[in-house]
Amino acid sequence: MFEPLNALEQALMAAVADPGARPAFTRMLLEAELFIAQQAEHIALGHVVATSLEQGDTPCVFTARERIGEAVGPVATVRSLRGRALFETLRLSGAHINPGLDCSVVYSPREVGQILDSVADQPGVSAEQLMLARPKEPPEALVQALAAALAAHRQVRGAWLMAAKRASETEPAWLVGVDVDGPWAPISAAIRAVAASPDAGDRLLTATEVKDDSLGRALRGGVPILAKLPLTRSPRLPP
Repeated sequence: MFEPLNALEQALMAAVADPGARPAFTRMLLEAELFIAQQAEHIALGHVVATSLEQGDTPCVFTARERIGEAVGPVATVRSLRGRALFETLRLSGAHINPGLDCSVVYSPREVGQILDSVADQPGVSAEQLMLARPKEPPEALVQALAAALAAHRQVRGAWLMAAKRASETEPAWLVGVDVDGPWAPISAAIRAVAASPDAGDRLLTATEVKDDSLGRALRGGVPILAKLPLTRSPRLPP
């Protein structure tokens, strides 16, 4: 019997019983505190406990810290993250919410993208303030790994690294802002590969597309990762 431990789980139960309640749940999901686990004994996807599904290895996401123990037992590390920041890293992998429990939901990569994009366009969805800081001592190995990964993509016009933290989060994450003139999916995949490498260290690595807004302008003040100069034509010499 699944007894809800918080408001998010109450919304999850309502969404399972009534399709009309699902939009409210997905909006709450992106604003809520979610939990991931890290443990070597389980399938790891970027060091995060995952389940093996038809869509591939899918990261496990939990709606309360206690659910991790119920689903997978004791784990080495539990991390809490704001839903939107976490789901941005899951665009290409999907998410398995509360695996093995009575109230469990599987989102495909396409559905994760739809949730992020549709909720982002809805008025009245508030996001907790994101605090950004340029690190005094940039993680050189991470910066070099990101530069190497992004340099292969011609649509990248620039990339910057910031330390990012919300008031409700206990640990800061690395946030990469990328100025892209083209599709975002291959850029997300490249950054996910770096996030799963030893160069990422112990801190979560997330990414977002830089736009012409206050967040984009703030991110451009971060540690430069890559800045491509526009190509210019050499003047033709007279014969």
